[in-house]
Amino acid sequence: MSEGNPAGANHTAALGDNEVVARALFTPEWDENVKRGSPGCFKRNNTSVTRHKGLTMEEVIAYLKGDVESPGKNVVVRAVGLITVRDVKEIGVAYQDPVHFEVLEKPTAKNPAHAEVTPYLDAERTKLKPGDLSRGLSRQISQSLDIYLLTPEGEVIERSPPQR
Repeated sequence: MSEGNPAGANHTAALGDNEVVARALFTPEWDENVKRGSPGCFKRNNTSVTRHKGLTMEEVIAYLKGDVESPGKNVVVRAVGLITVRDVKEIGVAYQDPVHFEVLEKPTAKNPAHAEVTPYLDAERTKLKPGDLSRGLSRQISQSLDIYLLTPEGEVIERSPPQR
């Protein structure tokens, strides 16, 4: 997915707890057998998401597909997972090794609704967590996604509620 800001932009406003964000799910971050995000789909620091606020689901899907899919790449978004910022934060602080998340606006030229899930070591969110998240924490976030299964063209064909 596209990461970061367009040249010269410095947008880092935190999203509100009630805001819903969407994660594109594609191989290897999609498990076709169980039709869920893989346990590692939130493992990387600063995981890309798209804000749902003010957008239709079709617009969200179009932004996510535009970020991930491109000619010559054999990547197809298989599903979109939705979660509230509050749920991400609560899962992080309840984890055995607590992580304090913030979801920050990070618009790009291709996706003005782009944001990133950013992990911190402290509740004040002043010390960024180095390295990847644990697979266990990533799995818990993945299981909390409200899944929308897509056709290759981006049409919703099935919905699967969170598993936790």
